[in-house]
Amino acid sequence: MEIYDRIKYLRKKVLNISQEKFGMELGVNRDVINNIERNRLKKPEQKEPLYQLICTKFDINEEWLRNGTQPMKKNLDT
Repeated sequence: MEIYDRIKYLRKKVLNISQEKFGMELGVNRDVINNIERNRLKKPEQKEPLYQLICTKFDINEEWLRNGTQPMKKNLDT
């Protein structure tokens, strides 16, 4: 599973929210989320801040997001 697959998994299976809602939480529009999930954002300067924001906003372990290393959540009590 690639990083964009994990982002889609997080959004759909864990958070159970739409691309629009996910984008609103991150301060971007639905098209940006769609492009991330389809691996269409090619420039690292576009991706890196979003990856970090996803980890911070949703309490996600960065190692899970980047590499699939468990645990998914930073704080296992939430």
